[in-house]
Amino acid sequence: MPAIPPTPPFPTTGIMPREETQSGQFVRANPTYDGRFVTIGILDTGVDFSCAGLQTTTEGVRKLVDVIDCTGSGDVAITSTATLSAANTLTALSGKTLTLPPPATLNLHPSLIDTTTTPPTYTFSLGVKRAYELFPTKLATRVAANNKEARKESHNKNLQTAHKALADYKPANGAKLTVVETKTKQDLSDKIEALTKAYDGYEDPGMVMDVVVYKDVDGNYAALIPSADDATGDYTTLLPMFEYRLKHQHKLLCAASMLNFAVSFTEDGKICTITTDAGAHGSHVAGIAAGYFPDDESLNGVAGGAKIVSLKIGDSRLGSMETGVGICRAMTEAVKRGCDVINMSYGEAAAAMNTGRFTELANELVNKHNVSSAHSAF
Repeated sequence: MPAIPPTPPFPTTGIMPREETQSGQFVRANPTYDGRFVTIGILDTGVDFSCAGLQTTTEGVRKLVDVIDCTGSGDVAITSTATLSAANTLTALSGKTLTLPPPATLNLHPSLIDTTTTPPTYTFSLGVKRAYELFPTKLATRVAANNKEARKESHNKNLQTAHKALADYKPANGAKLTVVETKTKQDLSDKIEALTKAYDGYEDPGMVMDVVVYKDVDGNYAALIPSADDATGDYTTLLPMFEYRLKHQHKLLCAASMLNFAVSFTEDGKICTITTDAGAHGSHVAGIAAGYFPDDESLNGVAGGAKIVSLKIGDSRLGSMETGVGICRAMTEAVKRGCDVINMSYGEAAAAMNTGRFTELANELVNKHNVSSAHSAF
């Protein structure tokens, strides 16, 4: 039998229509015309922090410089406070006992430390969030189905035990059942029915994330957030997460989801926003606009030197649909974050053309702030 020839590499040339649009010719004429002085705002589902091609610019600096959830889907209300015990524990809003890192390692702001007591007492702010509220719809469905399947083995064992108990049940006085024995047998039968219904009707509530917020000595807010699938309450090894724009921190929400998140704070720390993407489209658009692959330029986007600001307008709670409030906030944030260009690939029909608050802000963005604006047509 003849040897099977190796599969040739996938032909990546031509995936990005740089030659057709003449952007490739433009960059070849002067390599510095690669967008390196431009910041692009991507109004979309959000951009994945770990996405290949969106890590650095052509100059080797960070590409994804800021992420803002404009939808409110990741907001966590920080409404309660708790004082740390001598054993570095406190009771979270979920009811769990959390063990925090030693306060000395967190560089707490003096306003959170009461030095009139011996030993000093430390105050932290608390919030709580269901992880499924942060998941894209399809991801939440998949993880919930996997969790239900994981329960199946233990559930089946309980069901088999109940069936065996009913099959083995024998009355004490022969063929005729007493009133008590009849009730006992009915209880066994009801248990089987209850176990069956419990599994068939089970809806996985998902994981609950306790969020601990504090202000550090420099006045920056930080959050202690464990992996969503961590039920231990042991926060002692957690690294504090500061706003993405400050330290560009991000991590996995949980192993099952493979979903990255970062945090930001508004209203003087009363809102901690856990920012995730609501789908892959935002990363796709960012890659077209500014993807940069040092080892394979055929995969590059149009402006590999440009920086990206992710302005999430796809609400995770609504299957990544946008709202008027979300896109209006994104327009405002684009100006605050210094965007030179924005792209919004959320084209759809409008009830009335060229009217409304969003249209006013879009005109102001272009005519007052000189931001170029590109939008998809319906």
